[in-house]
Amino acid sequence: MVEYLLKESFKKNLCPICLTVEIEMDEFFFWFEREGYHEYSSIKALFEHSCICKKHREQILGLKEKLNNTFELLAEMEIKELNGLVETKRFKRKVREINRDCRFCIEEKRIEKHAVETLCKSKELVESYINSPSIFCKKHTFMVLESIDNPELAQTILKKAISYLENVHERIEKYFNKIDYRSSEKPTREEQNAYLNAVKFFSNL
Repeated sequence: MVEYLLKESFKKNLCPICLTVEIEMDEFFFWFEREGYHEYSSIKALFEHSCICKKHREQILGLKEKLNNTFELLAEMEIKELNGLVETKRFKRKVREINRDCRFCIEEKRIEKHAVETLCKSKELVESYINSPSIFCKKHTFMVLESIDNPELAQTILKKAISYLENVHERIEKYFNKIDYRSSEKPTREEQNAYLNAVKFFSNL
């Protein structure tokens, strides 16, 4: 599934890893809403990593009153754990042992790692990326460079990122030259929106 998503994402002018993670997380939330919100093993996994981050809090709030099913059991589990803290003599040690990660962030990182590994193990996928209009964001450029074994392909990926940024920089320079009072030209739409292409690289747009 991830391999197919990567291949499809190469057709778009976006980061293929970001897009793959987004699609896979949508699928994860789809099944959480259909089944996971009231299923014991799913809620137990959520309890083990139950500090829900702001980003994923907004996503699960879409379940509305269904969350009463989730938090009925989650609250019971939390009460039991907190009562255990009250009774323990090794209070601080036990507090340190309680996981504070977000269950949904963990899943997102798992998908991200799997997508990077899948891509890096396939010369065909890497070459498809190199010849595609898509561009890795900075985060995933470095994740891929760290994971890929073929130094020549790694260099080519790096050069693609450099070429992309040089193109962005050139358009930004043209924008500033054209807004100078001495210029008779007006910036093109592409030059006005050059910052969007910069954000795409630096911030997973």
